Amino acid sequence: MAPCSRHPDSETSLVCRICSEPCCEECSGIFGICTHCLYKISVVILVVMVIVSYSAWAFLL
Repeated sequence: MAPCSRHPDSETSLVCRICSEPCCEECSGIFGICTHCLYKISVVILVVMVIVSYSAWAFLL
């Protein structure tokens, strides 16, 4: 197996479902998604929530 991109001394048995990079069990987050991709997803969700809230307030006023 390939070494982990963040922990080169550990062997990987998992692959991220989004970016397909090999990651060790320590780097693997929820549902087999690496922490780097989880941060990206959380930022996208935050931006969408802000846009939706601003549009909701614009329609109310």
